[in-house]
Amino acid sequence: MSPIIYLLAQLLGVIVPCGNTGGFYALSVEEAQAVTRFVVERVGGRTTVLAGMSYDLGTAREMALAAQNADADAVMLHQPVHPYLMTEGLIRYYAGIARSVEIGVVLYARHEAIDREVLSRVADIENVLAIKYAINDLPRFAHLVQSVEGSVVWVCGTAEVWAPFFFAAGAEGFTSGLVNIAPELS
Repeated sequence: MSPIIYLLAQLLGVIVPCGNTGGFYALSVEEAQAVTRFVVERVGGRTTVLAGMSYDLGTAREMALAAQNADADAVMLHQPVHPYLMTEGLIRYYAGIARSVEIGVVLYARHEAIDREVLSRVADIENVLAIKYAINDLPRFAHLVQSVEGSVVWVCGTAEVWAPFFFAAGAEGFTSGLVNIAPELS
């Protein structure tokens, strides 16, 4: 059984080609785009495909458009490269990519510089659907969930061990690398 058929049989809500744990940064841009196309074709509309991407603003826009053209359902914007880790740079980065596509966008926050101001301003963009939060600071997370306006879904980005605590603070889902090999445990 192919890995994608296996994952589909587990009734996963989302499959993420080019996820951070999946080795995104080990791939060239062309390889990441090929992986996204491959997964979209194999999934065939049976579940949501959320294609991961990053790098500089121009490259990330190109990758987002390629994912959209491959019929991915949404894109996940990994941690941007370090020159963008100031408030205005982060907002320009996320907003520039989100506004370049029509499909959904998920922000991946795993650095404290991605703060309430950044998340509030970007969450207002119509196609920003969710925030994957991967900082294990539950009081900060709960504050963000309560104070960031917009109708985004909050996702625990640090897997199963932290998921119950994030759920108590407002998360509606969690990400998992374990699900790829032991979905019954996840």
